[in-house]
Amino acid sequence: MKKLLEKFTREDLPNDGLRELSDVIGINEVKAVMVKLPGVTIHVPKTIYRESDMNYLKTHKDDNPETLADVLGCSQRTIYRKLAALK
Repeated sequence: MKKLLEKFTREDLPNDGLRELSDVIGINEVKAVMVKLPGVTIHVPKTIYRESDMNYLKTHKDDNPETLADVLGCSQRTIYRKLAALK
């Protein structure tokens, strides 16, 4: 790793996205990403939960709605809406 990069703190990271990422995975891991993947853009889609929720519901559609709501972290009303969308 470049000597200057070794001294970087969270505040020295070049953008807010990398600073937030360092809060989640750690500053040293972000530095390693910067060294190993220069120029790579990483995109985390907002729909990732929607898609995974729907996939989960497809395989667990017969489960209790209260249990499904607890597992997916949403209301039972949301579960009913999502189950209706599957039909």
